[in-house]
Amino acid sequence: MMEKPEDNQPSPEGTLSMRLIPTRAECNLHGDISGGWVVAQMDHAAEEVASRLAHGRIANVAMESLVFMSPIRVGASVSVYTRLLDDGRFTRELAAHMRLFVSGSAPLLAETHVQFESRTGHRIMERYGMTETNMNTSNPYDGERRAGTVGFPLPGVELKITDPETGATL
Repeated sequence: MMEKPEDNQPSPEGTLSMRLIPTRAECNLHGDISGGWVVAQMDHAAEEVASRLAHGRIANVAMESLVFMSPIRVGASVSVYTRLLDDGRFTRELAAHMRLFVSGSAPLLAETHVQFESRTGHRIMERYGMTETNMNTSNPYDGERRAGTVGFPLPGVELKITDPETGATL
């Protein structure tokens, strides 16, 4: 029997902590997520961190290495916040100049929130949005941020939660 590529997918290491959902535009003709798109998302995040730490503009951000072991399938997870927590260099002092840490598209595990706040003194703000709609829901900037949720509908947004099997409003 011929082996399918998805049968050999390596298991993600660490704990699922953040999920970005790409659109078809970010996929190649096989439906895999472009590694360039993933790198661009990481570069934007790293540039934000570096400019905050530098207290101003920066020239660029460099990555030491990034290895894609196999194609990144739609629905695959690329861990970021848990990877930061796994690195002893990521300290409260290093994160002290940051104003905000954001995660979007899927809720983080509550344990990731607890570990992150304990390590940095910051609570991650979870939100949900899409390229086509911008931000739809968010935990508050000021006030309690509930771990494991993507928050409440933003002003002007109506949200309806339905049963996936029946379509009935829950």
